[in-house]
Amino acid sequence: MNPISSIFDNERLKNIVINMFPEHEVMFMYYCGSIAYNTVSSNSDIDITVVLHGFKGLIHTSLEGIDIFGYGYQDFLKRQEMDPDIPLYNRLHADDIINARENTIFINPLFTSEFNKIVDAEFSSRLDKFLDTVIEYYDQIINKDNMLVKRAYHILRIRAILDNYVRSGKYTLTLSEDWIKRINELKTNWDKTSDTSYLVTLKQYLQEIKDIRNGVFQNE
Repeated sequence: MNPISSIFDNERLKNIVINMFPEHEVMFMYYCGSIAYNTVSSNSDIDITVVLHGFKGLIHTSLEGIDIFGYGYQDFLKRQEMDPDIPLYNRLHADDIINARENTIFINPLFTSEFNKIVDAEFSSRLDKFLDTVIEYYDQIINKDNMLVKRAYHILRIRAILDNYVRSGKYTLTLSEDWIKRINELKTNWDKTSDTSYLVTLKQYLQEIKDIRNGVFQNE
């Protein structure tokens, strides 16, 4: 389910974004967030990633209910390599590239090879650094600040993915219906209860992510 289909089509989105960055060439753009992760629910945001030629840095802006995350090409490469120069929050979503082809909005023909090279890179080769990012980011929020936030659903998402990774050695974004149900329940109800059970569950899954990271990559 793609919540944007009834609002914008890809051609209109492409033109909107290109006009937002008239001094820079759009290399490619794709849906990220819940659409990329197949966790769309009734209250999901609409997010897109845009990579720009000749632009340096990162930019986050919103337009008509759509969150746009813009990157200069070199900065996007750094995000994918888990470079600490890129903020934790941005590195946290580097795995959205895995489903970028099926969620593509626009690829500039001049930069098809750059897009393919990024998408085809083996994400599991930097999975240890990615998990370190996840752990560092959510350890602060969940364990130190004891905060329950909607975006913490990524703890469940990544914990589910790691089950498949441990069995198959492949990191994919595929989730079972059971895990999707749990994720959507958290996304829907996180701010509607004072019950601490969600926080306790998230702490447990975060610890399991730590244990898997240390177990699988202990010799790294």
